[in-house]
Amino acid sequence: SQAIPHRTVAWSPQNPKNAAQSLQVHEPTRRGTIASRTFSLPLGLPEGSVQATNTTLHAADRQRLLNELAIPADAKLIGTVGRWKLDKRLEDQLWAMDQIRCVRDDTYLLVVGDGPAKAHYERYAQLYHSESRVRFLGWRDDVPRILSHLNLYCTTELTNRWEWSLAEAVAAGVPVVAADSTAHRRLVVQHSTGLLADSRRRSELARWMLKALETPTLAQQLRAAGPGRMRQLFPLAPAIQPYAELLARLGKS
Repeated sequence: SQAIPHRTVAWSPQNPKNAAQSLQVHEPTRRGTIASRTFSLPLGLPEGSVQATNTTLHAADRQRLLNELAIPADAKLIGTVGRWKLDKRLEDQLWAMDQIRCVRDDTYLLVVGDGPAKAHYERYAQLYHSESRVRFLGWRDDVPRILSHLNLYCTTELTNRWEWSLAEAVAAGVPVVAADSTAHRRLVVQHSTGLLADSRRRSELARWMLKALETPTLAQQLRAAGPGRMRQLFPLAPAIQPYAELLARLGKS
């Protein structure tokens, strides 16, 4: 007998223009075909969901992470998250890390995520002899935890979309440096919630990264402004009701 297909759900990338995400539902019909319906759902960030704290517990967890990754206790952590393809332009960050290493020797880059170009970027790090200062962590189920321990978040993607982890980093009060793009400008306000670097100049990326690490007043300003900006862009309350209505609708169908 032929197996009856079940309902499946697939998420599409978020739309930076209206801060919504599409949910596509595929389900069988009585005729044996598959019908597809698309629902637009708002994005929302729970207040304080990934907020970093200064408690003893948080400091102890940071030390556990550093021990796990064989990184010194006084290290400055720079992080980036994504599905690694060539259009992510991670080589720009690796180049910038090589430049920063000439100025200070306490910086480490945490590369979270997997993808078809991960091996390419690992070889790139080896070419710069930066493998000792870069940790390719692969897929992780504790991304919010890692974000909360970063001194700086960086992204160099130039597509018309942004990674949700960028919004989470800003919401966590982590200073961010991003390639200047239309999508990133929606989340990052220059010198307010982050720093935008000219994508055509790797040197500017390295300069902003170094400035965010070495200017405590700037870092504090970015930490203070980021969470409020994200609550304004992605309030949780308006996002809950559409999800509840969709679940009720799917439950009846």
